[in-house]
Amino acid sequence: MRTRGFVLILALPGVILVAFLLLFNPPAGSNSGERFTGAVSAAFDQKDDELSGVLKDIYSKVKAVKLTNNPENDYSLVMAIFLGGAISLSQKEISKGKDNTMKDLAKRTDKRVKSEISDFNKAKDKQASKKEKETGQGITTRTLFTAMDLMIDRLRSYSPTGDLDYDFASILVIHHQTATGLSQAFLENSIDSDLTKTAQKLIYQDEQDIEQMLEWKAKRKYSE
Repeated sequence: MRTRGFVLILALPGVILVAFLLLFNPPAGSNSGERFTGAVSAAFDQKDDELSGVLKDIYSKVKAVKLTNNPENDYSLVMAIFLGGAISLSQKEISKGKDNTMKDLAKRTDKRVKSEISDFNKAKDKQASKKEKETGQGITTRTLFTAMDLMIDRLRSYSPTGDLDYDFASILVIHHQTATGLSQAFLENSIDSDLTKTAQKLIYQDEQDIEQMLEWKAKRKYSE
């Protein structure tokens, strides 16, 4: 399992996902997400745009998550919080964006994610009464911290352009890459068939949106 986890980190473009893998394997004696949240805050210290603020808010909330070591419960709990960021980002684009392609994507995302959050909340309630269990997931702390350093570099490289449509696409790509990576990591240990289907569907739809946004950004031709 250690090998599979390491391959996952190398293979996926969304290096940012590794921080959420840490939520399932926090170092002994540490609070979940403590190092991660501090690093994200530092990475965004010089950015005051409202879209970056959405991500900072999500990470602060994730820091407070109380994990149970039950993959289904913890995945549902984190995703129910994390996906709220996609709604906030989409609503900003819907209300202030100018590009019809991005506004349409934002409307579609807002509707889809609200349905996904409902599914995750139901799954969380279903898992709440179950006993804790070991995940068996073996990704080393050293590997996670190394990947987190790369993640922070990526976050620092985000530069707001002042074009809300473009910045929305940039931030939502990061958000979707994280959600996709977290879902792929969950599928390594999933047992609940309904939740597995939810994760697989989320991965497919997020990857479709990522492809659309990257193609749209390439035509916009801002340098980042």
